Amino acid sequence: MTDYTELKRLAEAANHPGCSWSADYRLATSPAAVLALIAENEQLKHDVAAGSAREWDLRSQVRSAKESRARVVQSNKAAREERAQLKAELSGLRTGFEAQNQVNAALKAENEALLTALKGMTAMYGYCWDLVDGGLFCMQQNVQRFEDAHEAAQRVVAALGKGEQP
Repeated sequence: MTDYTELKRLAEAANHPGCSWSADYRLATSPAAVLALIAENEQLKHDVAAGSAREWDLRSQVRSAKESRARVVQSNKAAREERAQLKAELSGLRTGFEAQNQVNAALKAENEALLTALKGMTAMYGYCWDLVDGGLFCMQQNVQRFEDAHEAAQRVVAALGKGEQP
């Protein structure tokens, strides 16, 4: 940009009341000087307009980036909440699975005890019946032994139902 200090000084001096325009001022305000001022002013306006457009573009980019960031933050928050929910559900499933394993173990132990009792009853059942002439007959003296075995088996089943050991 051109230095207009002298032109400014002359214009300020000529602006006072009763001052006549001097030759220096007339020379400083030649058509070339005025055209140079106009060209410089137009260039500055253009630069300001370009700067404003660039500023508007940057502001638009910043606004868009802020909106994108807000969407990402919201998405991350939702993902963290879903993750926490899934962790809680998984913890509950693990607890349920462990409890089911304990129930299964108890049922397996009860089943083993019942099978043992049943095997004992089957062994005793054979003593109730006698084979006579190719047929099975229930002997009266053997019935009492069978009933005793049956009562013992019922006590075992009842004890298992209460969680006791036979």
